[in-house]
Amino acid sequence: MLVSAHSDVKGRAFRCVVAIIHHCGIEGTRPRGHTSLTGAADAQLAVKRDGATRVIVTVEWMKDGPEGDSIASKLETIEVGTDEDGEIITSCVILPAELPAATPSDNRLTPNQQTMYRVLHEAGPRGLSLEDWYERARSEGIGIRRRGTSSCRPSCKGSCNGNHEWMGG
Repeated sequence: MLVSAHSDVKGRAFRCVVAIIHHCGIEGTRPRGHTSLTGAADAQLAVKRDGATRVIVTVEWMKDGPEGDSIASKLETIEVGTDEDGEIITSCVILPAELPAATPSDNRLTPNQQTMYRVLHEAGPRGLSLEDWYERARSEGIGIRRRGTSSCRPSCKGSCNGNHEWMGG
């Protein structure tokens, strides 16, 4: 891809990070444009303003690192001098800010996710193989009376021990 190739060349030449800024889609669920943009990226960060004066940056996806971390900052206007007419010249600086407190609604699980979590928790510290976990979920009606287990995977990410065994606790 042309944009990606040029940014890689510039990054190597100047020994720096090249950030490509792009808009999210209309629904806000993924970036606009061709999927090769995401495929060529090392990380995808979401930048949003909250209701207050904060700007929240969240790691949505990172090739070789953790996802979900957030930082908050705020913009503050400062005086940097005066012009020839004596009018104040201002600029903007970025200052650290506190992250907003999580609300209970931020952490709500869907009914399928609640069932998957309960099944995993009931298995105890030894956990379950992925196959056993899915079998128990099917016995609870997921994939039979309710939409399949694939809808539960995002909430359970990080619970795998590397051997496709899901750890309860």
